[in-house]
Amino acid sequence: MESSGGMVGIDAGTTAAVVCNSQAFPPPTYIWSRGTNQLDNDGKYLITSVMTSGAFPYGSVLNITGFSIVDTGSYTCQATNDIGSSFISFNLTMNCKFTYLNSLFLVVSFKHLNT
Repeated sequence: MESSGGMVGIDAGTTAAVVCNSQAFPPPTYIWSRGTNQLDNDGKYLITSVMTSGAFPYGSVLNITGFSIVDTGSYTCQATNDIGSSFISFNLTMNCKFTYLNSLFLVVSFKHLNT
């Protein structure tokens, strides 16, 4: 089964936390990837398992520290167990905040002097 999660905007400099839940038995293992590269716990990315009560009890959380423009792109969460595999893909973008400054223009004129 394939799903598209759409687009999610993340504020620059924050830690992005993306949750992937599934309803499966036996409990699945999760693989996170960005583009074609599998992600691992490496300081930039922290991947943890979660278990909750409810319709989708098994999950995985991908934390991305210090989110910046280089972290934008397509991400995939894949859940796999002995029965099969399922994934969802989505795009992370960076929210932009614009600051408008009043501009000061200095006009300088040059006069050519004949000597």
